[in-house]
Amino acid sequence: MQLHLTLDNHPLDLIEHGFDVGVRSGPVRDSSYHVRRLSQQALFLMASPAYLDRAGRPTHPRELETHDLIAVRETPGPLSWELDGPDGPFSMKITPNLVTNDPIMALRQGVSGARIETLSYGKERPIDGGSSEDAWAKNRNARTAITDGAR
Repeated sequence: MQLHLTLDNHPLDLIEHGFDVGVRSGPVRDSSYHVRRLSQQALFLMASPAYLDRAGRPTHPRELETHDLIAVRETPGPLSWELDGPDGPFSMKITPNLVTNDPIMALRQGVSGARIETLSYGKERPIDGGSSEDAWAKNRNARTAITDGAR
C-alpha cells in the first residue's frame, strides 16, 4: 500500500481531485459526501498578555468590536461569532484586521502580541501561561462561552 498525503487548507472536490478520503476540520459544504465525525475540538479566543495590557481586557463580547481581531476562514463571505455570554447568547459580526486560511499564521500573529485570535486548545500550540491568555472558550460550532473574562 502507498499513502499519498495532501495537506491543503482549501475545501476540495474529492472526486474531481482523485481523492479516496478527505479529513476536514469544520463544516462540510457538499451534502453528497458521506460524513463521519471523528472528534469535537474546542476553540478559544486567545490574546497575549502584552496585547491585553496595551488594548485592555474585554469583559463583554461587544467590547471585541474595538479590538484588533484575527480570523481563520477558508471561504469568502462575512464573518460572525455566536457567543454565549453572562447575559445569554450574543451574536456579532466581526471585521478582523487580519483574515487568513492558515491557523499557523494566525497563531504567529496572535502570540506576537498583535491581536486576539481563535485557536484550538493545545493543537496548534500548547497554551503556555506566560505567553497567552484564555479569554473565551469557543467550540466547533462557533458558539463561545464566556468563562470569566481573561485570566
